[in-house]
Amino acid sequence: LMVKDKKTGACFRLDHLIKSTLEKRLTVATLSPDQKDRINDILVKLDGFSKDEMNEILKEFQIKDPVHGNELTEPLDFHLMFAVNIGPTESKGYLRPETAQGIFVNFKNLLKANEMKLPLAAFQIGKAY
Repeated sequence: LMVKDKKTGACFRLDHLIKSTLEKRLTVATLSPDQKDRINDILVKLDGFSKDEMNEILKEFQIKDPVHGNELTEPLDFHLMFAVNIGPTESKGYLRPETAQGIFVNFKNLLKANEMKLPLAAFQIGKAY
């Protein structure tokens, strides 16, 4: 899950943001034992929380952009896989990030090799780890 700063558009991974913010708040001397227990409980269970539960934590602790202090958006689903449409029915397919990056990294070379015309297609043959 990801959240964005509403003003700057900066993106943050929600679980990392919650973890770093709550760990900093644990160092505050004015926290009651109940508050410390609540924060420790959240940190232990953080990986198992749903989108709605994480959003509640975001609101409960009023977590903001750590750099600018701006408001954050609702949690957004974020996938590392590169989505593509396949065939005439436009079935959903996904490319692995380590292979899909070659489409963008090698594009300039493909353009140059094709005499500055847009390439019709590009294929990758081989293994990717």
